[in-house]
Amino acid sequence: MKCAYLFLIITIISLPVSLKAQWKRETGFSFGFTSPSYNKSSFSYGTPGIMLKVGTYQSWFQPDKRLTVRPEIGLSTDIFSFDYEDGGKATYSVHKGNIIAFNGGMAIMAQLKIFPGTTIAIGPSGKFLVTEIANASYEFDGGVLWPDLHYQSETNGFSRKYLNHPSIGIKVLLLQKNLNGKIKMGIIVDRQWKKEEEAYFHFSRTTEISIYLSLL
Repeated sequence: MKCAYLFLIITIISLPVSLKAQWKRETGFSFGFTSPSYNKSSFSYGTPGIMLKVGTYQSWFQPDKRLTVRPEIGLSTDIFSFDYEDGGKATYSVHKGNIIAFNGGMAIMAQLKIFPGTTIAIGPSGKFLVTEIANASYEFDGGVLWPDLHYQSETNGFSRKYLNHPSIGIKVLLLQKNLNGKIKMGIIVDRQWKKEEEAYFHFSRTTEISIYLSLL
């Protein structure tokens, strides 16, 4: 799986060079949030919340064509701060801490000019964890059900789960060039699916919404 991701990244980077066409490279930046779809059966009172997200992207396209392929690679950071309590008199648990996750991503989108200065791109995308920094604690108390049971754990430092936790999804990018033609602004919506993980909190889907900015 890891080799497949590396091969796909190299393919995306080399695609504009290998094709005999006039390709334009675009560097973009984003800021937004990642909203996990939690397994609500795992939580009695609400859910832990959303993650802030910042990212940078490198993409290629043919500016003279109304319809063009738009390959893209990128790096993003999810910042998750939480102080979540769950349970009651029967059992009680507390999650506290911060997680900073560094992710790699890629997409191959079809880009269409729908109005002068306005384009929309849509296509399959993928995301994988490069590493993360965690400073988190977990406490469980058995309450009245198991009064003698009390458990605490801490997670600190870097994770070594390189290229793990892959997800696949679909990405939509709506772009509008400003009046002086030097800046592009837009909105990114990226829906991702992955295998549900046990670590931290249970979720198998995310919706990522960001503001996109690029300088031409």
